[in-house]
Amino acid sequence: MTYTPLLRRERNSQRITLKQKVASGGQGTIYRCSDAADLVVKLYKEPPADKGAKLLAMLTHPPADSMQQHGHISLAWPIDRVLDARNTCVGFLMPSIDPISCIPLFQLYNPRRRRQIAPGFTWRYLLRTARNLAGILQTLHTKGYVVGDLNESNIFVSTRALVTLVDCDSMQVPKIGSGAFRCPVGKPEYTPPELQECDFGSIDRTASHDTFGLAILIFQLLMEGNHPFAGIRKAKGASLTEAAQNIRTGHCPYTATGAQLISPPLGALPFTTLPPELQVLLKHCFEEGLRNPSLRPSAGTWYQALSEAEQQLTQCRINQQHWYSNHLPTCPWCARMRLGIPDPFPTVIQQRNPPSTRRGIRTVHPATQQKLAGQRGQPVTPNQSYRSQLPASQACGAAHKPQVKQGTLSGTLLRSLGSLLLIAVLSLTILRFNTGQVPYSMGNQRIGSSPPLTTKGFSKRAAPPTPARGYPSFAQAKDAIAYYYTHGSDFSGKNVIQHFDRVTYGSFIGPTDQPRFIACAQYQYAYVMSPEVTQNTARHTFTFQYTNSAWSVIDMGNWNSC
Repeated sequence: MTYTPLLRRERNSQRITLKQKVASGGQGTIYRCSDAADLVVKLYKEPPADKGAKLLAMLTHPPADSMQQHGHISLAWPIDRVLDARNTCVGFLMPSIDPISCIPLFQLYNPRRRRQIAPGFTWRYLLRTARNLAGILQTLHTKGYVVGDLNESNIFVSTRALVTLVDCDSMQVPKIGSGAFRCPVGKPEYTPPELQECDFGSIDRTASHDTFGLAILIFQLLMEGNHPFAGIRKAKGASLTEAAQNIRTGHCPYTATGAQLISPPLGALPFTTLPPELQVLLKHCFEEGLRNPSLRPSAGTWYQALSEAEQQLTQCRINQQHWYSNHLPTCPWCARMRLGIPDPFPTVIQQRNPPSTRRGIRTVHPATQQKLAGQRGQPVTPNQSYRSQLPASQACGAAHKPQVKQGTLSGTLLRSLGSLLLIAVLSLTILRFNTGQVPYSMGNQRIGSSPPLTTKGFSKRAAPPTPARGYPSFAQAKDAIAYYYTHGSDFSGKNVIQHFDRVTYGSFIGPTDQPRFIACAQYQYAYVMSPEVTQNTARHTFTFQYTNSAWSVIDMGNWNSC
């Protein structure tokens, strides 16, 4: 449906025809423009009194966008004001961002979502994304602009790790004379402590306020989306603490002071995974620079450090999708997979239920094998079967009758009877195991004090057959469950597991090369965004599967299936 109010561009008075709505927010709505496919129009719902003057200042002194000549838009910057029939500024024109090639930042640093929409986006690309983001902020700060509302929702990233900053009209813009058009909005999770619970519309922000949010975004990009101020309180029942609350109180689990009070979330990537120079800058920002904004690393400092860190990356020998800092002795992603945590950068997409290897096996006559072996220089391609290289008389399923020798019929009958007898014996054996299975269980063991699983004290009835690799330890199981719950389930970003009350292991199922079992877990969780931390009890099933020499959780189900 076409929306056609009387609108025109200010510079050339060209009529603007609006098409379908693209997005809508608290301040305005974005429409596609029928006159130019590469432009969109943002119309304000209630234009502030100074919005027209602010847009004029942005049009008069735009920052440099060096990537524009390479076909990329780093800033969705206004290019013209939009006037109505009364010559009142009601919005502006800006470049259109391709929703197919550009991905919101918060979807990239989430491992589960990244595997779905950008499976080839490695940790090296995430590091490059952080560097490019720091470069954009450095350019803005040089021109006197302050983003103000820097958060994970107004940043888009291309598949080449190129960054685009949107909602530029909400930035703090220097006035042509003196003063600034302030930024009236902000997210508490990215706001420094000195601005927490303040009226943003009455405060002139500085570049150091932006660099605090920049450090948080860099941390989230490189640490699988975890917030640097999110953690679990060590006292008062090990309850979850809110990130914004920890920013106000100055409690960061990765600093010397904060680590005494809170610990990182369950399954969080170790802080030592980061390159050493980035660890130093993050501690400067969240410890020394927490109360002293002048000590926070600038955007230019971050850009330089991230550029140097990228040059010090090394590639895993096992999985070429694994990149990590060369100060580590081994690949951290492979190490986490051995703990049961899903691979954040898989090289291939694995099938959950691989087809049986028995079906599809072709037997080739010895004479045919000898003939094929003699055809040197004619290798069989993956998309070409042996059938295509055989004569019609020797191809599987060819229309000819094989000669049956005397005595073959009686031998076939005996072999059939033997097969039936073997199937009956196996069926009785399987039935016996199914009636005598006892699930392995653990009860009332909290995180941090859980010994490995043993069979001591279990029922004397026969246990199910166990593969040589055995069950994962309780420490591995709780890490795998917590990681999947936080990054792979529908509760991602909503709830966080605090501790486990009880975990019960079921019997092994599936093929022996990739066995599975169902674990029934009862645990305490808390709401991530709730101001008042409330503990709740929940029970779910978690399906474990053994792949790539490690146990990992692949699915989550209802407790009733236990």
